[in-house]
Amino acid sequence: IERLRRQSARLETLMRAFKHGGDAEREPGGRVELMIGYYLESLACCLEDFWGRRVWQAAGEVRKNWSTMLDICRYVYRRCTAPELATQRGCAALIAAAVHYQLASAALDTVRQTADADDAVRAARDASTHMSEIKQYEQGGMLAGAACLARQFPRTWQRCQEVPAALGSFELRSQPNTRRWPAVAYPVGAVSNPLDVANLVRQVNCEWLERCGLSLQVPAN
Repeated sequence: IERLRRQSARLETLMRAFKHGGDAEREPGGRVELMIGYYLESLACCLEDFWGRRVWQAAGEVRKNWSTMLDICRYVYRRCTAPELATQRGCAALIAAAVHYQLASAALDTVRQTADADDAVRAARDASTHMSEIKQYEQGGMLAGAACLARQFPRTWQRCQEVPAALGSFELRSQPNTRRWPAVAYPVGAVSNPLDVANLVRQVNCEWLERCGLSLQVPAN
């Protein structure tokens, strides 16, 4: 648990720094591509951090963590309406769907565990709402198409063909500042381990930014 706590502290620092980078790019003179890139990396760090926190945090805190991600997911998703940003929109949709799945799972746990009938009804309603949100993001075009990845992101697609290392449920798949990209568990979707979702989004995001001639400033600590 102590290792996960240290990992969480590092990821929280990165998440905040990348979000601040995205916020700065929203100011006049900023680049929309960099803004989106920073926000997607921040969301990837959130996925990794909040997934690990569930080991020691109470269920209510875990649900609150996941819920805090949804506004920025929606913002990025809605900003990526231009055709050239379709893949980034797909990344935001994939992350949002993964978050909604975690919230739906938490609500169903409440249904199974609570002795209060009213709480069970509310939790069941919440779970249904989150599952409906997942379906909407899936219909809106989540990042999942092999043809798209192979054509637009050949480096990431190559990683998708490799066999991922045998990692534990809470072992990070990649780091924001690496240039030695690991294999990607593919395909991924809402029900996948959030760390696998973060790994795919991070690699697609980095490859896209490089193609734009851009890169993110990664904090040293």
